Amino acid sequence: MYGKLQGFKRHYNHCVVHHDSVSLFQWASEQRKNHTFRDCDGVCTKLTARQITLLDEIGFRWNVPNKREQRWFSMYNQLVDYKIVTGHCNLHNKKPNMKKLGCWVKKTKNFV
Repeated sequence: MYGKLQGFKRHYNHCVVHHDSVSLFQWASEQRKNHTFRDCDGVCTKLTARQITLLDEIGFRWNVPNKREQRWFSMYNQLVDYKIVTGHCNLHNKKPNMKKLGCWVKKTKNFV
């Protein structure tokens, strides 16, 4: 699954996995849970130091993103996929299947 996470990172340029990728999302959640198990000296007991280092090196988020961050990353992922298919990020709200993404892009541009 680490390889899948690397592929996700290469594709989306972040490691915030969403419910869309069920098995990867579950695996990432398990890594976070395992990371919390510590012995009396504060040493992680369920993940090796090497596993933690590998996840840290690719930017794995040990804390769970809040709902707002999850939604933002989900929309961002859709935009990345759209750009891969079309070669641009110029969305037109008139297309029914792109209306939600188009509105998000417009709001995001206005926010920045």
